[in-house]
Amino acid sequence: MSAQSAEQLTQMMANVVAEGTGTAAALEGIEVAGKTGTAETGLDHVYTAWFTAFAPADHPEVVCHLHRGLVEGMVEQLGGVGTSVERFATLADRDPCRVDLAVR
Repeated sequence: MSAQSAEQLTQMMANVVAEGTGTAAALEGIEVAGKTGTAETGLDHVYTAWFTAFAPADHPEVVCHLHRGLVEGMVEQLGGVGTSVERFATLADRDPCRVDLAVR
């Protein structure tokens, strides 16, 4: 991947957290880049929701991937990824490695 493509992808992922489906993962003073997703599992009405993120977006020090199985009703209620995104924010606030992130 070229540096230009990586920069564009990072910006798109940062926008997901700034104003898209991943806003619950925003951290005060630290730009987070993330991607939400929902996928069918092949089982009737059972889906997997996931959220992958890294921070700070410009010089990542932390990478996180969270996923969980959901039933159809929960996918509709949460937009597919709500709890995964919120879990990222909770972990980032509690995880000791977050202390090492420089607030920019």
